[in-house]
Amino acid sequence: MTKFKEFYLLDGSMVQAPFMSSIKRQFISTSDTFTVVKLPYKQQLGGHLINKLKFSMLFFSQIRGTGFMI
Repeated sequence: MTKFKEFYLLDGSMVQAPFMSSIKRQFISTSDTFTVVKLPYKQQLGGHLINKLKFSMLFFSQIRGTGFMI
């Protein structure tokens, strides 16, 4: 679910920005060199699921001071 929340910019000003939220368990994993987070997506229109395809976005974050290679 997407909710609008306060987001603070580098200059200290605030804007309303869309944030993803979920009460379900999320996939997060770490290794010696990186952390990965998997965010599932659903295609919805007016609160109704519009197809059965499943999508996920993976975020990889390098652990400082390590070599990061995929």
